Amino acid sequence: KFVSVYLHEKDKVHTMELENYVEEVLAAEMPAKFEIEALKAQAIAARTYAYFRINTKSNINLSVHKGAHICTDSNHCQAWVNMKELKEKAGSNSNNIDKLHKAVIYTRGMILKYNNEVINPVFHSNSGGYTKNSEDIWLGKPVPYLRGVKSFGEDLDPKYRTYYKLCASEMLNKLKNELNIDLT
Repeated sequence: KFVSVYLHEKDKVHTMELENYVEEVLAAEMPAKFEIEALKAQAIAARTYAYFRINTKSNINLSVHKGAHICTDSNHCQAWVNMKELKEKAGSNSNNIDKLHKAVIYTRGMILKYNNEVINPVFHSNSGGYTKNSEDIWLGKPVPYLRGVKSFGEDLDPKYRTYYKLCASEMLNKLKNELNIDLT
């Protein structure tokens, strides 16, 4: 199976073998030092995400994808890294590359389904402690497998909280310029 991918940084569409794409997504989405079972779960989610987009005809017409099934902009689709470039950078740390490869091989062809249909496996690194129901995010029909739940342990993530120290004038400028709120 093949997938067409819009490489947003290069502004070109490239067709690649799906399992290679999944490995490159896995390398970008999750540190290879994670446990193999976590990597395998992420590989299945990444593959399912691609399958869903390949089989969703309306998605192909999105101008952001330049006609491709999916893109490499992590703000829109999945993060992606060129495996050849990653291997060159890894050098002596090739054990991690092998671990990513094994996670993809062990799960080859596995996808997630609900009622015998490929799901839309949206995922994130941190929900802030709670996920939301699908209709609360995308305004539409509720999706049974996308229900809001408490996410335990996310407060242990170093990116869970971010602190900024601003003086009053900096805060007023940010409110005015970024949110169009003028408090003066």
